[in-house]
Amino acid sequence: MIEIEGTYFDGHSSTPHRSRLIYDGSGTFTIRAPDGDRTAPVTDVLISDRLANAPRVLRLTDGSCFETRDNDSVDRLLLDSGRSRWPARGVHLLESRWRYVLLVAILTIGVVWFWIERGIPALADHVAKALPASTSAALGDQSMKVLDEILFTASELPQQTQSRMRARFRDMVATLRSPFNYRLEFRQGNAIGANALALPSGLIVMTDELVRLSEHDEELLAILAHEIGHVEHRHSLRMILQNSAVALVIASVTGDIFSITATAATVPTILIQTKFSREFETEADRFSRDYMHRHGIPLERFVTILRRLHDQSGPQSTTLDFLSTHPHVKDRIQLFEKN
Repeated sequence: MIEIEGTYFDGHSSTPHRSRLIYDGSGTFTIRAPDGDRTAPVTDVLISDRLANAPRVLRLTDGSCFETRDNDSVDRLLLDSGRSRWPARGVHLLESRWRYVLLVAILTIGVVWFWIERGIPALADHVAKALPASTSAALGDQSMKVLDEILFTASELPQQTQSRMRARFRDMVATLRSPFNYRLEFRQGNAIGANALALPSGLIVMTDELVRLSEHDEELLAILAHEIGHVEHRHSLRMILQNSAVALVIASVTGDIFSITATAATVPTILIQTKFSREFETEADRFSRDYMHRHGIPLERFVTILRRLHDQSGPQSTTLDFLSTHPHVKDRIQLFEKN
């Protein structure tokens, strides 16, 4: 027989009554209440889970309840009546032993880290490849409007220079079997200086400062090929999705393109402030290197413009130049010097 001391509430008032619960192993227990005994099958009673040393509550179907701090006796009642819940007992075991709590905390941190480091990028890659080109176009168009408002000003390059580079750019993308609608635009970079940006839609922006820094069109073609590589591998879109994880999950589960389009307001900040990963940079550099190989452009052209950008920026530079948004410069130069 199990006897448990506790407090009884009749369900009609908040007045507590000292009481006792008695269980004789028959599947039915009795509560000795001031207004008479209450008898009920154990299976009809809602019993709260054990949480450290917090009081347990047994709720009867008539609205009354019995509260006790004798958790061990309640556990015996559950065990004797066949209602023992191993998951709940396991939770209490974890909560009552600091070593298990520490282990669970470490495992939780590990899972969260793995999800951020591997899970979200993998999901972003999957979603980016699954989304239609129209989604990328919407992101690109809206992003360009914002960039023109907050960052860029109209290009001051001679029309002859712009026309010449656009013609060469059209030749570059003409042979690509790509769903993207490529376009080259020129702008005054102002705060970002000598730079080039690839929007998810295939719109590539090259600043006047970068064009003036170059000494040969092939140097600019090498950088354009690098930016095309970012578009073809959907790097910008993947970075946008990774930095908009909530929209990413919604799009993955529901296929809601509008939720992705809504992230366009964050695109300019992500494009300007977020550094591409080493993996992304290597993929884009290899795309540029392969293009230069196929078209007979000396690899030294890319190395030369990178070095010139590095020399111009210097350690005291406060502007966001091409190199600051494209890390691991020495490794990238080695990739071209070894091939």
